[in-house]
Amino acid sequence: MNIKLNGNDVTLEYTFNSLRYMEDLDITDLAEIGNKPFKIFSTAELLLMGALNSNKNARFTVGQASTYLEEVANDGEIYELVGRLIGLLEESSFFKNLTKEKKAK
Repeated sequence: MNIKLNGNDVTLEYTFNSLRYMEDLDITDLAEIGNKPFKIFSTAELLLMGALNSNKNARFTVGQASTYLEEVANDGEIYELVGRLIGLLEESSFFKNLTKEKKAK
């Protein structure tokens, strides 16, 4: 998945490096978005920070992510973005391995 950030094309993906930016993500928050719609912004920021910072040699700030999220929210596409980010996360090798490990227990 690619986005335009500061006029540049940026590829979003999830890698081992992404996890350092997502340690505060609570998966149950995803289920609560329906009942707590404003929770989507903090959840979207964590997901986006992880996807932006998948490459250990590239650094994106919370400010850059917030600016992008504000644009997306103003366009009415925040839920679509979060859905796409969740899809990317589910398809990542880390997430697949984590769910395999969880099922094995």
